[in-house]
Amino acid sequence: MRIRQIVFAVRELAPASAQLQALLGLDAPFRDPGVAEFGIDNAVFVFGDQFIELVSPVQPGTAAGRLLERRGDGGYMLILQTDDFARERAVMSSHRRETSTSCNLRSLKTPTSIVIRLSPRSTLKSDG
Repeated sequence: MRIRQIVFAVRELAPASAQLQALLGLDAPFRDPGVAEFGIDNAVFVFGDQFIELVSPVQPGTAAGRLLERRGDGGYMLILQTDDFARERAVMSSHRRETSTSCNLRSLKTPTSIVIRLSPRSTLKSDG
């Protein structure tokens, strides 16, 4: 398993994007108009075949907005890649991690991606 993408939620996209770009010496980010359906705007920075994404709500009632209200700017999502989805799902289940909504997605780079959403509440609990 490897990290494919790290996503941070930020209140102010433009200054956070400029700061990350300057700090890491990055090219201009990609802006995905498709995320508008989730009520957010984004900036995606590319590192080979891995990504850092900043997301910021542009309308009320978004998941990113609720997280920002509770915790402020910070980590929002971690996207992992594996060659053995069944094995990794079994590992998550053995650690009592609640999972929901797995589905198949098509993309240009990867013929089929299997997506599983971990319940945020279960990722915060201890195994002990």
